[in-house]
Amino acid sequence: MSALSQPSPGERLWHFLALLALGSLIAVYGLQHLLFPSRLSTTGQGVVFALQSLPLLVCLPTLLKGSARGAAYVAFLAMPYFVGAILTLLDPARRGWGAAELFFSLQLFLGTTYFAKARGMRNTALLAERGEGQGASAGDTPSE
Repeated sequence: MSALSQPSPGERLWHFLALLALGSLIAVYGLQHLLFPSRLSTTGQGVVFALQSLPLLVCLPTLLKGSARGAAYVAFLAMPYFVGAILTLLDPARRGWGAAELFFSLQLFLGTTYFAKARGMRNTALLAERGEGQGASAGDTPSE
């Protein structure tokens, strides 16, 4: 077993930060709806919370699996949450919630981006290692 088959500490760290940010972003939205109810009915609040958290929950399995492509898609998904956090920051009554949303959406973007980069580089190195091993075992000589 090669050293490339095990994830690096940096890859594990970015994966952990991405998962932590995803869960924290869902928690921020949940706490925001619980502690500061709006004029909407209970059903309306539930629908708004579902619309905010369902895209994050749908992407959770791909991020848990550790897919580089899935992490890249989650990075794209973090951008609307970033924009929503900027808009929440404009409201003086909810500025603290906007700061929390901004922090966690930015952490989600950076965590998934760097995790996808580290995982993609490791996968490329593994493919190159396997390709060299197969070429050498077949007796092929490199052409010049």
